[in-house]
Amino acid sequence: MSRLLLEGGLYGHLNHLYDNPDMPIAVMKKIFNTASSGELIGTEKTDGQNLYLSYSVQEGVAKAARNKSNIKQGGMTAQGLASKFAGRGALEKAFNDAFAAFEQVAGSFDPKEQVKIFGEDANIWYNAEVMDPANANVINYDTRTLMIHQQGHAEYDRESGKVKDSDVTKSVDVLQSTLENIQQSEAAEDFTVQMNALKTLQKLDNDAALREAEARLDKLMASVGLSDNNTVGEYVLAKLVPMIEDRFPSIPEEVQRKLTKRIVGADGVKVTDVTKGLERSVKAEISAFVKEGKKIMGNIIAPLESIVHDFSVEMLRGLQSAFVLDNEKEVKRLAGEVKTAIDAIENSGRDDVMNVMAKHLQKIGGAENISTAAEGFVFDWDGITYKFTGNFAPANQILGIFKYGRGKMPALQKEVIAEAPTGRRVGIVPGGFKPPHAGHYMGAEYLITDAKADEVHILIGPKTREGFSQDGDNKIKVTKRQSLALWELYIEANGMVGKMFPQIPGGKTPIDDTFNFVVSNMENGDTVLLGKGEKDASDRRFDGMKSFITKKGLDQVEVEQVNTPMFASGITGTEMRRLIADNEVDKFKKQLPLKSADDLQAAWEIVSTENEQDTADDKEKEERDIAKKAEKDAARKAERERKKAEKAAKKNMKESWIDIIDELIMEAVRVDHEAVPDGQLGGPKPQPKRVKKVSDDDEDDTEVNVNVNVETNVDTDDDDDEKVDEVANAMSAGGVEGHLVGGKKKGTWADLDTEAENDEQERLNKKNRGQVKKPAMDMIKEDPVTAVQQALHGLFGGGEEDEEDDEPEEGIIHLDKGLGLPRAELPQVKSDDMQNFIDWLKEKNVDVFKSKMEVGELTPIQKEINVEKVKSMMEKHDAGEIDLVTGKPVMVSADEHIIDGHHRWFALRELSEENEMETINIELPVDKLLKVMKDYPGTSYKTAQMEGYENFGGQSQMIKVGNVRIDIEDMELEPTKHGEERRFRHQKGGKGHKISKDAIVGAVDRAIGLIMNDYANGELGNNEAFHIRMKGKSKQVPALNVIGVLDMKKGPDTMKIITVMRKDDFKTDNFGGKGGPQKTYNVGA
Repeated sequence: MSRLLLEGGLYGHLNHLYDNPDMPIAVMKKIFNTASSGELIGTEKTDGQNLYLSYSVQEGVAKAARNKSNIKQGGMTAQGLASKFAGRGALEKAFNDAFAAFEQVAGSFDPKEQVKIFGEDANIWYNAEVMDPANANVINYDTRTLMIHQQGHAEYDRESGKVKDSDVTKSVDVLQSTLENIQQSEAAEDFTVQMNALKTLQKLDNDAALREAEARLDKLMASVGLSDNNTVGEYVLAKLVPMIEDRFPSIPEEVQRKLTKRIVGADGVKVTDVTKGLERSVKAEISAFVKEGKKIMGNIIAPLESIVHDFSVEMLRGLQSAFVLDNEKEVKRLAGEVKTAIDAIENSGRDDVMNVMAKHLQKIGGAENISTAAEGFVFDWDGITYKFTGNFAPANQILGIFKYGRGKMPALQKEVIAEAPTGRRVGIVPGGFKPPHAGHYMGAEYLITDAKADEVHILIGPKTREGFSQDGDNKIKVTKRQSLALWELYIEANGMVGKMFPQIPGGKTPIDDTFNFVVSNMENGDTVLLGKGEKDASDRRFDGMKSFITKKGLDQVEVEQVNTPMFASGITGTEMRRLIADNEVDKFKKQLPLKSADDLQAAWEIVSTENEQDTADDKEKEERDIAKKAEKDAARKAERERKKAEKAAKKNMKESWIDIIDELIMEAVRVDHEAVPDGQLGGPKPQPKRVKKVSDDDEDDTEVNVNVNVETNVDTDDDDDEKVDEVANAMSAGGVEGHLVGGKKKGTWADLDTEAENDEQERLNKKNRGQVKKPAMDMIKEDPVTAVQQALHGLFGGGEEDEEDDEPEEGIIHLDKGLGLPRAELPQVKSDDMQNFIDWLKEKNVDVFKSKMEVGELTPIQKEINVEKVKSMMEKHDAGEIDLVTGKPVMVSADEHIIDGHHRWFALRELSEENEMETINIELPVDKLLKVMKDYPGTSYKTAQMEGYENFGGQSQMIKVGNVRIDIEDMELEPTKHGEERRFRHQKGGKGHKISKDAIVGAVDRAIGLIMNDYANGELGNNEAFHIRMKGKSKQVPALNVIGVLDMKKGPDTMKIITVMRKDDFKTDNFGGKGGPQKTYNVGA
């Protein structure tokens, strides 16, 4: 007979080779040969919940089914499916979310493709599997996946009302092609919809398992007088018929044949058909025999089942599940769970349990024989679908009775849990570990030996890290799987198997993974020990753990942060990668927690041999990142164009209103001044006269030329050229008071606050600061990732308040982590001098090398951070206008303290702690490095007067003309003593208004490009004064004038502020060279 044996709830379970009575033994051998030679193609068998899916093109909705009746009734919609599994907890959520993802994806198909795939009205139904880590069966999968099988699909014939096993291969091909080509959006609850990928079973290393299986088949068939040409069914009959003849020799042959059919399960044969006309005693005996039929068949098929099982175990050994991130970890977990179950069963003292489990215990042979995280392998042969399941089948049976019991047999797991000691102490050590060294291992070991942890879990970050040779010519990579292999080597070599458990959880960062691990693995009564190195003692990344898990119902879990001492040499991961890149084998081996030469060599081979799987993963991620960036860039461009058009529209509207307002003002002037006596505004025209106004500051002899356009004759328009002179003359006579910058105000301007612009500037600054995105600790949502952000960024504020005299200025935050040095104490080395500085260090026998480091690894030494400057950097970096990562390396000490570039570091860390920066790594601890830098001739420091001007030069902008290259990020803005005093010259009795630093910085920022280009072209000399004029925001607000000079020297360049003033007409001759005027740069507000 020929039949299609399908997987899942609609048609039952897939069958083994021995389940098909029509299977010739010769064909079974051929399948074995094909598999062992690495030529058997199929798919991974998965351990999820079965669901059949289709899509009604007519209704525009997806449909689900769990059985034939569901299909005949038209299938279930989302509402029907939700109703079916309502109240089932994780199972309900898994089905609902998976179905929502499918409906979203299927609904996005082209209508023509929908018809090809599903038919006009949900005619073709696809065999699918729902896999959700939150609703695991035996295997713990890592991703939420709705996986559509390659086999087992069905077609519903609406005319006949029958569900048929039709060949829908063409529709399957269209579905697979469509799924591969579409860009799936963030589907409902992160479920991925995909086809189960075809794969080939790995070839056996030798043919021992094949030869053994073939020999056992030959022996078994010969025992009943059969050969390869006979089938499984003929073998069963060869065993069963003699048994019936021996048991019932007196019954007729026809009755024996009927009894045989009844035992093998042939359709249409009842017990009464067998016993009809027989004596009562024989009837009773036959009935008893029939009741034992299932056991009899099991015993007959058992030898054949054992052969197939043992061969399957060898074929599946090491088979990698595509849905488990760390297969080795899952194999170990599953083996441990099975061992616990076997021990509980064997020690239960219950004969009923042992009798049921004897077969499965014999099959599995021991938990150590669990060798794969895949349930099995599914393949087609001659139109029939089969499976290899190896040890999953007996493991599933053992775990089932252990967890849930059977009939009157109790769930032994409850007894084990009840007897198990409570209050585990679980250590967690998160990190990148690229690569792990002796210090890392000893820190983890410390949690066991000193902090008394029962077990320690090492959570390895997923990101690949680059390393560079000292000369920068050689680059290497250390990957997550290399890190895992090293940890496993360390643990085994130091006898910590069963106590330390390294793993690659797969979250965005190790900190994310820590929060997720605690929620998923801890129980009330446990204590979690969070390990941190000595360098991170002040790091507050885990401060939010207790409140986070409390909200998750784990209020009885205690949280301890353990600061492990500095072990070994204190070497960093960056230095370890440098040793690998420089092929410093012996130096590298000295940093490992290993003793034997073989182990040390094995460690070197791990890091010096490329991991092909990690390389493939990195390449795939790079391609995804490129695609995402292209999509993001296109969106940014569209948004810029939109804003540009919006701005132009607003400008046109504004200019239209200005024209209208000007006309209204002029009309008002005409009406108010038509009849004005001579000598007054609007009267006969006086002669123009220049008025010199001496300020209240003897150092500033500036002239004010006030120009106001007022019409003097409403009847004619040809006297416009004389308006300016007329108003100037009127002002000289006291009729109109100009906008004075100092002193008392009179006349028409008496009610105007001459420094309103400063007030407004300060008000807007405060408002803008309030709108600045705060560090991520203030943006917490209740989920593991954002809770991690809370803990991570807790170090940026939120601690004890500073003393009043140490309060940061508005817009400035003080870092709780790091050395907390004021900026004035930080040494500065100009980027142009960096190579000279490196050479200078090498002359002093200090090793220096270039690398890349994650910002999360770095510890700041600077106390103050300007939030507005960081916000600007983040926005420009995110928009692609600047690159904070490359082009200008920051200096880093041997103990991973960042010496310069703190604002770039902070901005990148706020975006993601896994962002990298190019670094210049100097092999001195931070205290010694700071002392050494003081001796370098090119080192400079910011003065106290420069504090508050940090928002200037927030990006690297290279000015190049000819051979001159100047990076304005190296430039500092420094007021002279006189210049700083002039900020306060407009205060009234010391209580009035001052010119804000932000206003000065804004003016300089707008003019710096023009100034530096002129300097590079030789049109502006060093120490030659220049004038920046930034117009006011309205006609009533005077312009801001800044007089400055460039001081280009060794070390950071400086722009010095000589004086500042708010005046619309500012005389600039006083500071010009040889009595001439300064060069003036006019910029907008």
